[in-house]
Amino acid sequence: MSMRFLKYRSLIVSVLGMLLSSCSSSPNASSVDFKQAAKPQLSVVIDAGHGGKDPGASYFNNNEKDLNLIFARKLQQRLKAKNIRVWMTRTDDTFVPLKERIELANKLDVDLFVSLHMNANPSNGVSGTEVYYPRETMIGLFAHWPAMIARSEIHSRTPDTRFSLWDLISHQNRHASYEYAQETCRQFRLQLDATCKEKKAGFVVLRESQVPALLLEMGYLSNHSDATKLVDPAYQDRAVDAIVNSILRALRVSS
Repeated sequence: MSMRFLKYRSLIVSVLGMLLSSCSSSPNASSVDFKQAAKPQLSVVIDAGHGGKDPGASYFNNNEKDLNLIFARKLQQRLKAKNIRVWMTRTDDTFVPLKERIELANKLDVDLFVSLHMNANPSNGVSGTEVYYPRETMIGLFAHWPAMIARSEIHSRTPDTRFSLWDLISHQNRHASYEYAQETCRQFRLQLDATCKEKKAGFVVLRESQVPALLLEMGYLSNHSDATKLVDPAYQDRAVDAIVNSILRALRVSS
């Protein structure tokens, strides 16, 4: 169970208790027996965008899918060195469907899902870094229970209870994602002197996420200056350090 969910667990218990006591006639319905869990290791899923048959953007003899994987591997190494548990959606030039990428993060209930990409624009003058976080979405009444909640832990399984639980968790996830996005842009400005904007988006890997999630467009491959930086190993290291620092600061972990 993630640090993120433990943080909000007491709030969820409280809300569920009120919901169940008011919605159910069962005398035991307000009892939600959550097991106490030891403080877990922080965890992140890194998603190297595109791959295999999907090259992503291609400019100046550079394929986005290859650069995404380079950045993802470096980020994996840095996070592991900080004692953060890391999973990768792909470790080689493989095509992975979008829903499978975010399903991995949902199943593992990680503290953060981060998808790494390079941007492109028909105008080669457009440059800079953009960090996307989930926009507000409507939760279906019959959506599956979040992965971090076992059905056996909930005595009432009505659509109203499911919706209320989902709405609470989604609100917390969106807020956490926005905080990650803000800190990521702050670190890119500080460490790389980069222009960086936080933006809401409805990309599949953000829309379908049950955990805090970011999609990071690290620069524009269509812009010659950005592309030159993105293929430079020294710049890659500095950019990855900025991402690591943003994750550590957002998770309130000593670096």
